[in-house]
Amino acid sequence: MTTSPSHLDIHDHIEQLVEHHTHREPYSYRNGQQLAIFTHLTMVPPLIDQLDEANATTKGDVSGGAGYSSRPAASIESIDTLMFIDDEAARWVRRLGEDDPSDTKACIRRVHALHASQDAATKADIERAVKRWWSQARITSGWDSPAWRPDNTCPVCEVRRSLRIKLADQMAHCVECRSLWLPEEIGLLADWIRLENAEDEETTEEEAS
Repeated sequence: MTTSPSHLDIHDHIEQLVEHHTHREPYSYRNGQQLAIFTHLTMVPPLIDQLDEANATTKGDVSGGAGYSSRPAASIESIDTLMFIDDEAARWVRRLGEDDPSDTKACIRRVHALHASQDAATKADIERAVKRWWSQARITSGWDSPAWRPDNTCPVCEVRRSLRIKLADQMAHCVECRSLWLPEEIGLLADWIRLENAEDEETTEEEAS
């Protein structure tokens, strides 16, 4: 069962990455003057499986001697995110003194198992890493709704159209530099987008006059 992103901890993040889990979505229904609040429950596949599904559905896109045919951008981003998580999780397992299990979900589970025996500083580093994996997978997977792709630049790397924003969760990340904005930071990104849009409008008006 999931709660709001800001109340999730490493155990919730790990569960959603590697296990089927329940998503709760509140909705309202008005009957005359009566307003009733209900909760829609959905069983959701593991985030890693959702990312891997994009990989599986595009493996057939390789053509003989002509290289790769075009793939949907969302699929490419899912594969890229999966590879990023797989690489980081494997490096964490090796850093913690064990052999890489050579499977993404197995690596994530092993990191989780090793987390409890670490010192406070290492625990905090692991929790930040896992939260980053979960956030990027959650934004990229798009199982419930695709991420918004504004025609704006990333305030960190300045690449245009690289931002992916999950409006319902108030989270965003950049597919180029992997900068991440969580609910407590999303207002800074929103300010950047508003400022940039205002500047673009001023430029357009100046060019038209």
